[in-house]
Amino acid sequence: MLQIVYPNIDWDLRRFKFATNGFGSLFSKVVKLFGREISPRPPTSLRKDDFAQALMVPKFKLLFDYQGPQFFAVQLLEKRDTIVREERPSLAKWCLENDFTLICVPFWFPRDLSDLLAELFALKSELFDPTGPLHAYRSLAMATPRPPLSIQRKSLSLNPNNLTAWRADIRFALSPLTQTHS
Repeated sequence: MLQIVYPNIDWDLRRFKFATNGFGSLFSKVVKLFGREISPRPPTSLRKDDFAQALMVPKFKLLFDYQGPQFFAVQLLEKRDTIVREERPSLAKWCLENDFTLICVPFWFPRDLSDLLAELFALKSELFDPTGPLHAYRSLAMATPRPPLSIQRKSLSLNPNNLTAWRADIRFALSPLTQTHS
């Protein structure tokens, strides 16, 4: 974040401790891979809320979208056996219109750099070409299986207070299946 706010300072990233959970973890890894190429500002054609958990790398036409548990609230409240990754419609539309690659990173993704590299390799392998910015990571990206596109609900550790709050939240009352009578 310091590199983005203060681009004229040459920050030594090795001296910083990086976040290990959620959006902070994704941010740390994207900074490690792309440094000053990250733009924290949403495109003017997107609502700021749509961009709240997103990172853009304009030079390489990448848009990373971190999807926390709340993004999957409807699937979780419906008690689906399998929770499936899905794209945020507004970001997917914007990426399609602007020739960007959308990289969705749900909360259950492993938090290793190798997993993000595998996802990038699956979606935009040209980044790993000999002249690409991630060429040094090519072997690691190819050796790492792509993170799962879905996960079994029972394998997740979810905060029960979140589920209770989501049931009462009108934003998640889209399906009659989310309504439970306790």
